[in-house]
Amino acid sequence: MDPTRIPHIAQAELVPSPPDDLTQPAMLGFSAASWIDLQRRAGAAFYLPELQQTILCGDAVNKAMWRQPDDWSYARSNTGLAFRAQLGEEYITASDGESHRRQRKLLRPAFSGPALLRHLPILFELLCARLDDLADLAEPVDLHHELIFIYTYLLNRTLVRAPVSDQQIWQFAEYEEQLIGGLRLSGAERSAWYARPDYQSLRKLVFDHFETLVEKRVEKRVEKRLTDTYRGDDGDADNLDLLISAMRRAGPLDKVEIVRDAYLMQAGGAGNTASLACCLLWKLTQPRGSALERLDQALAALLDSDQIDAQILRSPLLLAVTQEAERCFLPTPGVLKVAQRDLTIAGFAVPAETELLHLFGMSNFMATTYPEPLQFKPERWLQGKLQRSRA
Repeated sequence: MDPTRIPHIAQAELVPSPPDDLTQPAMLGFSAASWIDLQRRAGAAFYLPELQQTILCGDAVNKAMWRQPDDWSYARSNTGLAFRAQLGEEYITASDGESHRRQRKLLRPAFSGPALLRHLPILFELLCARLDDLADLAEPVDLHHELIFIYTYLLNRTLVRAPVSDQQIWQFAEYEEQLIGGLRLSGAERSAWYARPDYQSLRKLVFDHFETLVEKRVEKRVEKRLTDTYRGDDGDADNLDLLISAMRRAGPLDKVEIVRDAYLMQAGGAGNTASLACCLLWKLTQPRGSALERLDQALAALLDSDQIDAQILRSPLLLAVTQEAERCFLPTPGVLKVAQRDLTIAGFAVPAETELLHLFGMSNFMATTYPEPLQFKPERWLQGKLQRSRA
Protein backbone atom coordinates (compact mmCIF):
# COMPACT_ATOMS: atom_id res chain seq x y z
CA MET A 1 0.00 0.00 0.00
CA ASP A 2 1.41 3.39 -0.98
CA PRO A 3 0.86 5.75 1.99
CA THR A 4 0.84 8.75 -0.34
CA ARG A 5 -2.58 7.72 -1.68
CA ILE A 6 -3.99 9.71 1.26
CA PRO A 7 -2.25 13.12 1.24
CA HIS A 8 -0.51 14.31 4.41
CA ILE A 9 -0.94 10.99 6.22
CA ALA A 10 1.58 10.17 8.94
CA GLN A 11 3.64 7.01 9.15
CA ALA A 12 3.51 5.42 12.58
CA GLU A 13 5.10 2.71 14.68
CA LEU A 14 3.63 0.40 17.29
CA VAL A 15 4.96 -1.76 20.11
CA PRO A 16 4.16 -5.46 19.52
CA SER A 17 2.17 -7.19 22.24
CA PRO A 18 4.35 -9.73 24.13
CA PRO A 19 3.75 -13.09 22.39
CA ASP A 20 3.72 -14.93 25.71
CA ASP A 21 1.08 -12.68 27.31
CA LEU A 22 -2.35 -13.09 25.78
CA THR A 23 -4.21 -11.79 28.84
CA GLN A 24 -3.82 -8.05 28.25
CA PRO A 25 -6.01 -6.09 25.80
CA ALA A 26 -4.45 -6.08 22.35
CA MET A 27 -5.46 -5.61 18.72
CA LEU A 28 -3.84 -7.16 15.67
CA GLY A 29 -0.79 -8.25 17.65
CA PHE A 30 -0.12 -4.86 19.26
CA SER A 31 -0.95 -3.82 22.79
CA ALA A 32 -4.03 -1.68 23.28
CA ALA A 33 -1.87 0.77 25.23
CA SER A 34 0.35 1.32 22.18
CA TRP A 35 -2.71 1.85 19.97
CA ILE A 36 -4.04 4.47 22.40
CA ASP A 37 -0.69 6.27 22.38
CA LEU A 38 -0.48 6.08 18.58
CA GLN A 39 -3.91 7.60 18.03
CA ARG A 40 -3.07 10.34 20.51
CA ARG A 41 0.06 11.18 18.46
CA ALA A 42 -1.12 10.53 14.90
CA GLY A 43 -4.84 11.27 14.97
CA ALA A 44 -7.60 9.49 13.05
CA ALA A 45 -5.54 8.34 10.04
CA PHE A 46 -2.05 6.92 9.68
CA TYR A 47 0.00 4.42 7.71
CA LEU A 48 1.40 1.49 9.68
CA PRO A 49 4.43 -0.12 7.97
CA GLU A 50 4.27 -3.22 10.22
CA LEU A 51 0.88 -4.11 8.73
CA GLN A 52 1.47 -2.36 5.40
CA GLN A 53 -1.92 -0.75 5.83
CA THR A 54 -3.49 2.67 5.92
CA ILE A 55 -5.65 2.79 9.06
CA LEU A 56 -8.60 4.99 9.95
CA CYS A 57 -10.09 4.91 13.45
CA GLY A 58 -12.01 6.89 16.05
CA ASP A 59 -15.62 7.84 16.70
CA ALA A 60 -15.78 10.43 13.90
CA VAL A 61 -14.43 7.87 11.41
CA ASN A 62 -16.91 5.23 12.57
CA LYS A 63 -19.90 7.53 12.15
CA ALA A 64 -18.81 8.67 8.70
CA MET A 65 -18.06 5.18 7.39
CA TRP A 66 -21.18 3.51 8.82
CA ARG A 67 -23.45 6.33 7.63
CA GLN A 68 -22.70 5.55 3.96
CA PRO A 69 -21.88 1.81 3.79
CA ASP A 70 -22.26 1.65 0.01
CA ASP A 71 -19.29 4.02 -0.35
CA TRP A 72 -17.11 1.05 0.65
CA SER A 73 -16.51 -2.42 -0.74
CA TYR A 74 -15.67 -5.41 1.42
CA ALA A 75 -15.76 -7.79 -1.55
CA ARG A 76 -12.93 -6.04 -3.39
CA SER A 77 -10.61 -5.82 -0.40
CA ASN A 78 -7.66 -8.17 0.01
CA THR A 79 -9.56 -10.22 2.59
CA GLY A 80 -12.80 -10.15 0.60
CA LEU A 81 -11.08 -11.51 -2.49
CA ALA A 82 -9.69 -14.43 -0.45
CA PHE A 83 -13.09 -15.26 1.07
CA ARG A 84 -14.71 -15.15 -2.36
CA ALA A 85 -12.04 -17.39 -3.86
CA GLN A 86 -12.50 -20.01 -1.14
CA LEU A 87 -16.22 -19.80 -0.34
CA GLY A 88 -17.82 -18.35 -3.47
CA GLU A 89 -18.44 -14.96 -5.05
CA GLU A 90 -21.51 -14.20 -2.91
CA TYR A 91 -20.28 -15.34 0.51
CA ILE A 92 -21.99 -13.04 3.02
CA THR A 93 -18.81 -11.96 4.81
CA ALA A 94 -17.39 -10.69 1.53
CA SER A 95 -20.45 -9.35 -0.28
CA ASP A 96 -21.58 -5.75 -0.74
CA GLY A 97 -24.69 -3.64 -1.09
CA GLU A 98 -28.00 -5.24 -2.00
CA SER A 99 -26.50 -8.74 -2.18
CA HIS A 100 -25.28 -8.46 1.41
CA ARG A 101 -28.58 -7.05 2.64
CA ARG A 102 -30.53 -9.80 0.88
CA GLN A 103 -28.43 -12.51 2.51
CA ARG A 104 -28.78 -10.95 5.96
CA LYS A 105 -32.55 -10.93 5.51
CA LEU A 106 -32.59 -14.59 4.47
CA LEU A 107 -30.39 -15.65 7.37
CA ARG A 108 -32.42 -13.74 9.95
CA PRO A 109 -34.97 -16.53 10.69
CA ALA A 110 -32.17 -19.02 11.37
CA PHE A 111 -30.29 -16.61 13.66
CA SER A 112 -33.19 -14.89 15.43
CA GLY A 113 -33.36 -14.90 19.21
CA PRO A 114 -36.04 -17.62 19.50
CA ALA A 115 -34.34 -19.82 16.90
CA LEU A 116 -31.07 -19.73 18.87
CA LEU A 117 -32.26 -19.63 22.47
CA ARG A 118 -34.38 -22.76 22.11
CA HIS A 119 -31.09 -24.68 21.97
CA LEU A 120 -29.78 -23.32 25.27
CA PRO A 121 -30.66 -26.29 27.54
CA ILE A 122 -29.07 -28.89 25.24
CA LEU A 123 -26.10 -26.58 24.59
CA PHE A 124 -25.46 -26.33 28.33
CA GLU A 125 -25.80 -30.09 28.82
CA LEU A 126 -23.42 -30.92 25.97
CA LEU A 127 -20.93 -28.23 26.98
CA CYS A 128 -20.76 -29.52 30.55
CA ALA A 129 -20.28 -33.09 29.33
CA ARG A 130 -17.38 -32.11 27.04
CA LEU A 131 -15.72 -29.97 29.72
CA ASP A 132 -16.06 -32.85 32.19
CA ASP A 133 -14.22 -35.05 29.69
CA LEU A 134 -11.37 -32.52 29.59
CA ALA A 135 -11.26 -32.33 33.39
CA ASP A 136 -10.77 -36.10 33.55
CA LEU A 137 -7.60 -35.98 31.45
CA ALA A 138 -4.35 -36.48 33.33
CA GLU A 139 -2.27 -34.13 31.21
CA PRO A 140 -2.71 -30.37 30.52
CA VAL A 141 -4.64 -29.40 27.39
CA ASP A 142 -4.60 -26.44 25.02
CA LEU A 143 -7.94 -24.97 26.07
CA HIS A 144 -8.27 -22.74 23.00
CA HIS A 145 -7.77 -25.73 20.69
CA GLU A 146 -10.24 -27.85 22.65
CA LEU A 147 -12.87 -25.09 22.79
CA ILE A 148 -12.75 -24.73 19.01
CA PHE A 149 -13.67 -28.40 18.78
CA ILE A 150 -16.35 -28.12 21.47
CA TYR A 151 -18.07 -25.13 19.86
CA THR A 152 -18.02 -26.80 16.46
CA TYR A 153 -19.46 -29.93 18.06
CA LEU A 154 -22.24 -27.92 19.73
CA LEU A 155 -23.21 -26.30 16.45
CA ASN A 156 -23.40 -29.75 14.85
CA ARG A 157 -25.85 -30.90 17.50
CA THR A 158 -28.08 -27.81 17.36
CA LEU A 159 -28.05 -25.35 14.45
CA VAL A 160 -27.17 -28.04 11.92
CA ARG A 161 -28.63 -31.16 13.47
CA ALA A 162 -26.71 -33.71 11.42
CA PRO A 163 -24.57 -35.62 13.94
CA VAL A 164 -21.19 -36.73 12.65
CA SER A 165 -18.16 -38.38 14.24
CA ASP A 166 -15.62 -36.55 16.36
CA GLN A 167 -13.15 -37.01 13.52
CA GLN A 168 -15.42 -35.07 11.17
CA ILE A 169 -15.94 -32.35 13.77
CA TRP A 170 -12.16 -31.96 13.94
CA GLN A 171 -12.09 -31.72 10.14
CA PHE A 172 -14.68 -28.92 10.16
CA ALA A 173 -12.79 -27.08 12.89
CA GLU A 174 -9.39 -27.58 11.25
CA TYR A 175 -10.64 -26.36 7.88
CA GLU A 176 -12.03 -23.17 9.43
CA GLU A 177 -8.68 -22.52 11.12
CA GLN A 178 -6.79 -23.21 7.87
CA LEU A 179 -9.14 -20.90 5.97
CA ILE A 180 -8.72 -18.04 8.46
CA GLY A 181 -4.97 -18.66 8.64
CA GLY A 182 -4.67 -17.93 4.93
CA LEU A 183 -6.46 -14.60 5.31
CA ARG A 184 -3.51 -13.32 7.35
CA LEU A 185 -1.26 -13.75 4.30
CA SER A 186 -1.26 -11.94 0.98
CA GLY A 187 -0.06 -12.25 -2.57
CA ALA A 188 2.05 -15.28 -3.46
CA GLU A 189 2.17 -16.49 0.16
CA ARG A 190 -1.61 -16.69 0.35
CA SER A 191 -1.88 -18.42 -3.03
CA ALA A 192 0.68 -21.00 -1.94
CA TRP A 193 -1.16 -21.55 1.37
CA TYR A 194 -4.46 -22.34 -0.29
CA ALA A 195 -2.81 -24.42 -3.03
CA ARG A 196 -1.33 -26.92 -0.57
CA PRO A 197 -2.54 -30.50 -1.25
CA ASP A 198 -3.48 -31.07 2.41
CA TYR A 199 -5.62 -27.91 2.41
CA GLN A 200 -7.30 -28.83 -0.86
CA SER A 201 -7.99 -32.36 0.40
CA LEU A 202 -9.48 -31.06 3.64
CA ARG A 203 -11.61 -28.54 1.78
CA LYS A 204 -13.03 -31.28 -0.45
CA LEU A 205 -13.88 -33.49 2.54
CA VAL A 206 -15.72 -30.68 4.27
CA PHE A 207 -17.70 -29.40 1.32
CA ASP A 208 -18.55 -32.85 0.00
CA HIS A 209 -20.26 -33.37 3.36
CA PHE A 210 -22.26 -30.13 3.17
CA GLU A 211 -23.22 -30.61 -0.47
CA THR A 212 -24.62 -34.06 0.35
CA LEU A 213 -26.39 -32.73 3.44
CA VAL A 214 -28.01 -29.84 1.58
CA GLU A 215 -29.09 -32.10 -1.29
CA LYS A 216 -30.91 -34.34 1.19
CA ARG A 217 -32.50 -31.41 3.01
CA VAL A 218 -33.75 -29.81 -0.19
CA GLU A 219 -35.23 -33.11 -1.37
CA LYS A 220 -36.85 -33.63 2.02
CA ARG A 221 -39.07 -30.58 1.44
CA VAL A 222 -40.12 -29.62 4.93
CA GLU A 223 -43.90 -29.43 4.74
CA LYS A 224 -44.68 -27.70 8.01
CA ARG A 225 -44.77 -23.94 7.81
CA LEU A 226 -41.78 -22.38 9.61
CA THR A 227 -42.11 -18.66 10.26
CA ASP A 228 -39.69 -15.92 11.26
CA THR A 229 -41.07 -16.21 14.81
CA TYR A 230 -40.39 -19.96 14.99
CA ARG A 231 -40.22 -21.05 18.63
CA GLY A 232 -39.10 -24.64 18.43
CA ASP A 233 -42.50 -26.32 18.28
CA ASP A 234 -41.37 -28.52 15.38
CA GLY A 235 -38.86 -30.92 16.88
CA ASP A 236 -37.63 -32.14 13.49
CA ALA A 237 -36.56 -28.75 12.19
CA ASP A 238 -33.14 -27.29 12.89
CA ASN A 239 -31.86 -23.86 11.90
CA LEU A 240 -30.77 -25.10 8.50
CA ASP A 241 -34.38 -26.10 7.83
CA LEU A 242 -35.44 -22.59 8.83
CA LEU A 243 -33.02 -21.14 6.31
CA ILE A 244 -34.21 -23.41 3.49
CA SER A 245 -37.84 -22.54 4.26
CA ALA A 246 -37.04 -18.81 4.20
CA MET A 247 -35.27 -19.21 0.86
CA ARG A 248 -38.22 -21.10 -0.59
CA ARG A 249 -40.52 -18.25 0.33
CA ALA A 250 -38.12 -15.76 -1.28
CA GLY A 251 -37.82 -17.55 -4.64
CA PRO A 252 -35.96 -20.39 -6.37
CA LEU A 253 -33.48 -22.24 -4.17
CA ASP A 254 -29.78 -21.67 -4.73
CA LYS A 255 -28.10 -24.84 -3.46
CA VAL A 256 -24.62 -23.33 -3.68
CA GLU A 257 -25.72 -20.51 -1.40
CA ILE A 258 -27.31 -22.95 1.05
CA VAL A 259 -24.09 -24.99 1.19
CA ARG A 260 -22.12 -21.85 2.09
CA ASP A 261 -24.61 -20.93 4.78
CA ALA A 262 -24.70 -24.47 6.17
CA TYR A 263 -20.94 -24.30 6.55
CA LEU A 264 -21.28 -20.90 8.26
CA MET A 265 -23.76 -22.37 10.76
CA GLN A 266 -21.56 -25.39 11.42
CA ALA A 267 -18.06 -23.95 11.72
CA GLY A 268 -18.01 -20.19 11.21
CA GLY A 269 -16.53 -18.17 14.06
CA ALA A 270 -15.53 -21.06 16.35
CA GLY A 271 -11.98 -19.74 16.67
CA ASN A 272 -13.12 -16.23 17.61
CA THR A 273 -15.57 -17.61 20.16
CA ALA A 274 -12.87 -19.81 21.69
CA SER A 275 -10.45 -16.87 21.91
CA LEU A 276 -13.00 -14.68 23.65
CA ALA A 277 -13.93 -17.48 26.06
CA CYS A 278 -10.27 -18.08 26.98
CA CYS A 279 -9.73 -14.40 27.75
CA LEU A 280 -12.92 -14.26 29.82
CA LEU A 281 -12.06 -17.42 31.74
CA TRP A 282 -8.61 -16.05 32.47
CA LYS A 283 -10.08 -12.85 33.88
CA LEU A 284 -12.52 -14.84 36.00
CA THR A 285 -9.60 -16.68 37.64
CA GLN A 286 -7.88 -13.45 38.69
CA PRO A 287 -8.39 -11.51 41.96
CA ARG A 288 -12.06 -10.66 42.08
CA GLY A 289 -13.83 -7.35 42.14
CA SER A 290 -17.24 -6.97 43.74
CA ALA A 291 -19.07 -7.42 40.42
CA LEU A 292 -17.36 -10.75 39.74
CA GLU A 293 -18.03 -12.00 43.26
CA ARG A 294 -21.71 -11.23 42.84
CA LEU A 295 -21.66 -12.95 39.46
CA ASP A 296 -20.30 -16.11 41.11
CA GLN A 297 -23.19 -16.09 43.55
CA ALA A 298 -25.82 -15.38 40.88
CA LEU A 299 -24.58 -18.14 38.58
CA ALA A 300 -24.34 -20.63 41.42
CA ALA A 301 -27.97 -19.95 42.31
CA LEU A 302 -29.08 -20.49 38.72
CA LEU A 303 -27.08 -23.69 38.37
CA ASP A 304 -28.50 -25.06 41.61
CA SER A 305 -32.02 -24.40 40.37
CA ASP A 306 -31.38 -26.12 37.00
CA GLN A 307 -32.92 -23.12 35.22
CA ILE A 308 -30.57 -23.16 32.26
CA ASP A 309 -32.69 -21.24 29.78
CA ALA A 310 -33.05 -17.69 28.54
CA GLN A 311 -33.26 -16.54 32.16
CA ILE A 312 -29.51 -16.95 32.59
CA LEU A 313 -28.86 -14.60 29.67
CA ARG A 314 -30.97 -11.90 31.30
CA SER A 315 -28.65 -11.71 34.30
CA PRO A 316 -27.31 -8.11 34.37
CA LEU A 317 -24.08 -9.34 35.96
CA LEU A 318 -23.45 -12.00 33.33
CA LEU A 319 -24.21 -9.50 30.58
CA ALA A 320 -21.83 -6.96 32.13
CA VAL A 321 -18.95 -9.44 32.34
CA THR A 322 -19.55 -10.61 28.75
CA GLN A 323 -19.73 -7.05 27.41
CA GLU A 324 -16.51 -6.10 29.21
CA ALA A 325 -14.75 -9.17 27.76
CA GLU A 326 -15.93 -8.21 24.27
CA ARG A 327 -14.74 -4.64 24.81
CA CYS A 328 -11.25 -5.64 25.99
CA PHE A 329 -10.72 -8.64 23.71
CA LEU A 330 -12.66 -7.79 20.55
CA PRO A 331 -12.10 -10.82 18.25
CA THR A 332 -12.37 -8.75 15.06
CA PRO A 333 -11.27 -5.16 15.80
CA GLY A 334 -11.22 -3.97 12.19
CA VAL A 335 -12.12 -4.74 8.60
CA LEU A 336 -10.51 -3.99 5.26
CA LYS A 337 -12.52 -1.79 2.89
CA VAL A 338 -11.96 -0.28 -0.56
CA ALA A 339 -13.25 3.22 -1.32
CA GLN A 340 -15.79 3.09 -4.15
CA ARG A 341 -15.31 6.79 -4.99
CA ASP A 342 -13.31 9.81 -3.88
CA LEU A 343 -14.24 10.47 -0.25
CA THR A 344 -13.41 12.77 2.63
CA ILE A 345 -13.29 11.02 6.02
CA ALA A 346 -12.51 12.91 9.23
CA GLY A 347 -10.85 15.64 7.17
CA PHE A 348 -8.70 13.26 5.10
CA ALA A 349 -9.11 12.94 1.35
CA VAL A 350 -9.43 9.25 0.44
CA PRO A 351 -9.08 8.63 -3.33
CA ALA A 352 -11.25 6.02 -5.04
CA GLU A 353 -9.76 2.49 -5.03
CA THR A 354 -7.84 3.09 -1.80
CA GLU A 355 -7.81 0.02 0.45
CA LEU A 356 -7.68 0.81 4.14
CA LEU A 357 -8.27 -0.84 7.48
CA HIS A 358 -11.26 0.55 9.36
CA LEU A 359 -10.15 -0.07 12.95
CA PHE A 360 -13.54 0.40 14.61
CA GLY A 361 -12.34 -1.45 17.73
CA MET A 362 -10.18 1.54 18.66
CA SER A 363 -13.33 3.16 20.06
CA ASN A 364 -13.38 0.46 22.76
CA PHE A 365 -10.36 2.13 24.34
CA MET A 366 -11.46 5.76 24.35
CA ALA A 367 -11.14 7.09 27.90
CA THR A 368 -13.92 9.59 27.24
CA THR A 369 -16.36 6.68 27.00
CA TYR A 370 -14.56 4.04 29.08
CA PRO A 371 -12.62 5.52 32.02
CA GLU A 372 -9.50 3.45 32.72
CA PRO A 373 -9.95 1.68 29.36
CA LEU A 374 -7.16 -0.85 29.92
CA GLN A 375 -8.78 -2.13 33.11
CA PHE A 376 -11.22 -5.07 33.11
CA LYS A 377 -14.15 -3.51 34.98
CA PRO A 378 -17.50 -5.25 34.36
CA GLU A 379 -19.18 -2.89 36.81
CA ARG A 380 -18.96 -0.09 34.23
CA TRP A 381 -21.83 -1.81 32.36
CA LEU A 382 -24.02 -1.74 35.46
CA GLN A 383 -23.95 2.07 35.66
CA GLY A 384 -26.04 2.95 32.62
CA LYS A 385 -25.90 2.53 28.86
CA LEU A 386 -22.46 2.75 27.26
CA GLN A 387 -21.50 3.17 23.61
CA ARG A 388 -20.24 -0.04 22.01
CA SER A 389 -18.24 -0.53 18.80
CA ARG A 390 -20.08 -2.18 15.96
CA ALA A 391 -18.65 -5.27 14.28
